[in-house]
Amino acid sequence: MKRTTLQAWMNDAELEPHELAQLLNVSRQAVHQWLSGQTLPSTETLAKLEALSEGVVTARSFVEVGHV
Repeated sequence: MKRTTLQAWMNDAELEPHELAQLLNVSRQAVHQWLSGQTLPSTETLAKLEALSEGVVTARSFVEVGHV
């Protein structure tokens, strides 16, 4: 399984899925679905994620690993 930018950033930031979920005001299940490639964040959540990660995680990072 290819490691995603989201997974790498979470590891570097020492964030667990439940912690990221709290920061973005989404469910833990939503974060797990993004990590597994089942779903994508909403546009609004993706903007928050990009800001939180200081531009490391972007819409392009999901496209590059074939999430869409």
